[in-house]
Amino acid sequence: MTIYNQTIQYPQATKAFSFDLTTPPLIIEFGVEPKMITRTKHAKSDYGKREYKDYKQTFPSENAWFVVTVRDRESGMIVAEEGFGKLYSTDTQKKVFVGRSGNYQIQLAGNDARVHVLMRAGGV
Repeated sequence: MTIYNQTIQYPQATKAFSFDLTTPPLIIEFGVEPKMITRTKHAKSDYGKREYKDYKQTFPSENAWFVVTVRDRESGMIVAEEGFGKLYSTDTQKKVFVGRSGNYQIQLAGNDARVHVLMRAGGV
């Protein structure tokens, strides 16, 4: 059963949902498109005529990040957590898996990114 299927453009306020998982598992899949930065650098070539040129560099914003945190609502303990950037890898496609029933709070937070989040519960 799909419980959430949306694309979120960050920066946006942190979203949090409560969900009573009676039929595990809970699977949260997300795909991140970080904001891309293009900079022009004026530098001397090490090849050929060794002349100065403008070189364009495109890379993800250093401020791009996204985190999914699943907490037990009663204890506040983190049950599962995954993300992009900051403390996490820069893999753009990830999954979070919760295999036991419980009453959970799911928090989505990020910056400088467009993220598609798909949450499913009760089998795949």
